[in-house]
Amino acid sequence: MILAVGSTRGPKVEAVRRVLAQLADRANVTDGRRGAHGCGGAIEVPRALLDRVVSDGVELAEAVDAFARENDVRSRQGAWGVLSGGLFDRTRSFEIALINAFAPFYNDTSYE
Repeated sequence: MILAVGSTRGPKVEAVRRVLAQLADRANVTDGRRGAHGCGGAIEVPRALLDRVVSDGVELAEAVDAFARENDVRSRQGAWGVLSGGLFDRTRSFEIALINAFAPFYNDTSYE
């Protein structure tokens, strides 16, 4: 029985020759004895959006709304949908992270 599931969302800044940010979903699960971590995909955040969040201190949701010229993007496709041109959405990214995090629990013989 899984007792806890957690996630982290938002830009992750990594140094790779230049500063870039990636939007990535991660999930953690535990059954109280062991834990596992899973990741969804990652997509680069455009400089204009990154600057609004990092330099200007604007919340990601607000910055994405302005970037996309839409309202309440996070309740629909999320930043994922905007950045991928509608090919991927926030729900699918988190589903992949959860599937990957649960792998040791539904495929325990591979993780012994």
